Amino acid sequence: MMYFGRGFGGCLGYGSPFGGIGGILMGVVCVLLIAAMIVFVVRALKKAEHSRPSTGAMEALRLRYAKGEITEEEYLRIKKTLEQ
Repeated sequence: MMYFGRGFGGCLGYGSPFGGIGGILMGVVCVLLIAAMIVFVVRALKKAEHSRPSTGAMEALRLRYAKGEITEEEYLRIKKTLEQ
């Protein structure tokens, strides 16, 4: 007769169809769920980061500033205008 009142309790504890390995299985399942959640969050953050609009105008502005075609004041003024 199966006895569920001792050990880890529940269907994965002592007396379960899984035997003594039930606790290990439950631990593995928990670790896998936590890892899947971490992967999901990291991918969502990366996707959100890449979805920011990076217009060609901002890239052109950065290049003009890097080449020295415009001053810092002009760069900041134009950047502020483009971000609006």
